[in-house]
Amino acid sequence: MNSHAVPQRALRGHRPQRPLPRMRNTAEHHAWLTRHLTPRDRWLVRMLFEHKVFTTHQIIDLCFPSRRAANLRLANLHQWGVLHRFQPHRDNGSHPMHYVLDTAGATLLAHEHGLEPSALHYNRDREIGRAYSLQLAHTIGCNSL
Repeated sequence: MNSHAVPQRALRGHRPQRPLPRMRNTAEHHAWLTRHLTPRDRWLVRMLFEHKVFTTHQIIDLCFPSRRAANLRLANLHQWGVLHRFQPHRDNGSHPMHYVLDTAGATLLAHEHGLEPSALHYNRDREIGRAYSLQLAHTIGCNSL
């Protein structure tokens, strides 16, 4: 065995940072959100509530000037719990990210309309379950029109 072998750990590249844990759904968090969400963010929340799911491409076409701007803002909205994202499985290649409304976004929408969050009949499990829906492709296709 070679005594001058480089240890395996020295051959590894740097480890990417893990994403920060998502912020909690608290009153303080909602107060913080009201100061940090733009009118475009609020409009996107309303559109997602109405249309249920959008892909990254659809969101870029709807309200962003570039892919980079959209990706940066969507990452923040996901981190803050306003949007939830998933990427459906595909045998060849990959689907774009799909976005649905998350709890903080639904709560924000309810409060903007002077409603209790329960009045929206929002269900996080149902929204996240859209990732496994047999109607996902149909919903995305209809939203493209």
